[in-house]
Amino acid sequence: MNLLCDNCKKEFITSEEQDRFILASRKKSMKFIMIKCPHCSMSYAFNPMHLNNPENKKTPVVNGLRCPKETCAGIVSYIEDTPPFFGCGECGNVWFKKEDLYGDIKNIISKYPYRNHVYNIVNGEYLPVPDKEIPSYYDKKVDLEWDDKL
Repeated sequence: MNLLCDNCKKEFITSEEQDRFILASRKKSMKFIMIKCPHCSMSYAFNPMHLNNPENKKTPVVNGLRCPKETCAGIVSYIEDTPPFFGCGECGNVWFKKEDLYGDIKNIISKYPYRNHVYNIVNGEYLPVPDKEIPSYYDKKVDLEWDDKL
């Protein structure tokens, strides 16, 4: 299910455990449960009875990740096209499978460990960290990656 965090105002996909909890709460007609956001790690009050169709879980869509290509600090977006893809508007790289994007993220972190500071891993999914948590030197270091090739 897609939910919107009351604290950080970011949308997230609920985990399987949260889905089970929400569905069980609906069956009991509960109107108050606490849900933890994977972005800000804060819990907030949620009324599971407000969901229209909780069985329809959307495929997780990743938006806002920093581009995992060398010398690029752009943002990756999910583009609902035919076929849908993930793309960076700054460097033009495209990934047709989330697994390929995640593979590139793993590779860039392996090559440049400081890049790990812009990704959170929650339930096996890569999520962007809030902008305020990105080290101030990040963009400058990404620009200097080109120098590492010389």
